[in-house]
Amino acid sequence: MNAKSSRIKKYQWGLISFFSLVILFLIHLPFLNADPDINLCCYRDAFHMEGITTIQLRNYFNLGYLSFTEGDMLLKQPFFNLTLFFPFKFFGTHLIVARLTVMITFIISMLVFAKISSMVKIIPVLCLTILLQYHIFQYTHFAMPELMAIGMILISIGFLARYVSDEKSRQQSLFFACLFSFLACCMKILYFYILILVPLSLLLFQFSVSAMVPRRHLLNTVLWLVLFSAVYFFAWYLPNASFYNYIMTVQNAMRLEWHHDLLQIIYSNVRYNLLLPQSRIFVLLCLIIFPLGLWEWFKTRDLRFKIIFIAAFLWMVLELHKIIYAYFPPRYQVSIFFSAGLMSCIVIYHFLFSAESNVKKKIVAYILLIAFCLVGATDYCGLYSRKQFAIEDVNEYMKRTVHDPHEAVLGLWAPGLTWESKSRAIPVWYNFLNDKSTMTIFKPISAIIVEPQREGGDIEFASQGIDLNAVSDSVKTFTIGHSILKLYWIKQEKK
Repeated sequence: MNAKSSRIKKYQWGLISFFSLVILFLIHLPFLNADPDINLCCYRDAFHMEGITTIQLRNYFNLGYLSFTEGDMLLKQPFFNLTLFFPFKFFGTHLIVARLTVMITFIISMLVFAKISSMVKIIPVLCLTILLQYHIFQYTHFAMPELMAIGMILISIGFLARYVSDEKSRQQSLFFACLFSFLACCMKILYFYILILVPLSLLLFQFSVSAMVPRRHLLNTVLWLVLFSAVYFFAWYLPNASFYNYIMTVQNAMRLEWHHDLLQIIYSNVRYNLLLPQSRIFVLLCLIIFPLGLWEWFKTRDLRFKIIFIAAFLWMVLELHKIIYAYFPPRYQVSIFFSAGLMSCIVIYHFLFSAESNVKKKIVAYILLIAFCLVGATDYCGLYSRKQFAIEDVNEYMKRTVHDPHEAVLGLWAPGLTWESKSRAIPVWYNFLNDKSTMTIFKPISAIIVEPQREGGDIEFASQGIDLNAVSDSVKTFTIGHSILKLYWIKQEKK
């Protein structure tokens, strides 16, 4: 009878988890063709980065050529582009296809995490605590690699949970934990620091818990990571070493270009980025939960809780190195929020479902869960009420107006505004990429899109002695978010 009752409960929670993900999917649908929220910090970020992250692969499908040097994202995000390859091939290079691919991949990652960690009940808790958070909710449906990389890290942590709970598959679990942390780096090289998450988690677990992690397991973990890194080095880095070194040198210099005191940079990033109105209550709830989780960590015998809490905590610590960056856009912040949220989520899950829990802990868990729900619901309503569709409108305009997709559209905004016209789009960065002899190299050119008075404006062209008013025959102005763009239609040479 007990076994039958257990199977029924397992089946019921399976249904609850399934419908939680269905609801999560459905509430994203109204945003699949919408702009990023106008309050998304102070950078253009997702407004134009969705186009830039995908343009090299889109040019391959739309125009039949693949360039590693027209942009920097293909080199830095190989697994992200590989994930998009077949959806683009079978369904076309549309923004909604890319966004759906990101969202579905992340949802699958959650299912895999729940399955391998044997924690099916955690899915509704994840949905109610983390996945409605202002930043995380939006990046779940953006055509960018952040949430897909986070999904890989989540699976890696799931295998760590299986490692401590299933002795028969410990070596296998370690292999896959290392593999998925490596795939997170391949999804976006900025997550290179995640490679040390698995060995660090095992070391801290060994030193702080009376469960022994054999030395050979730690050694195997290091060996697997070295092997995966060697594959990346020889198969991906070395063939592209010159250009790879160039883009990394320039971008690292930009991130660490401190014009102010380092403490001032840290204060500014925390105060004016992590603690903005749309995220400060979420951060406060995570701070409240952390000491509760730490107290429970010392008392509990639940090894899965211990290893996930350790891994989430270490992940958050590794993420916090970003607060020293002079350049700290929202896409860098989303994994900070997710790691802190995961740490809170596992505490609430443990209070709700652990056999060691009591009524007081359950009451605390429900109060915290309700608080997260209220914050998430408020954020969702605000996002829904502020929806705009300027990017879709400009893409439709370009589709109607561009007659020859082989004629290039230039500018940082060009890749994000040519999804439907399927034009050859070339991002142009001042003192970085494609800003030398631009008008000659990328002939024929149909249009140039600039954002005057800001980086990515006409300085890339003015520095080459190009007067956009002189080389164009008409100008059209658009507003996307807080950005005012000018589209210059270039005069065509008479044949």
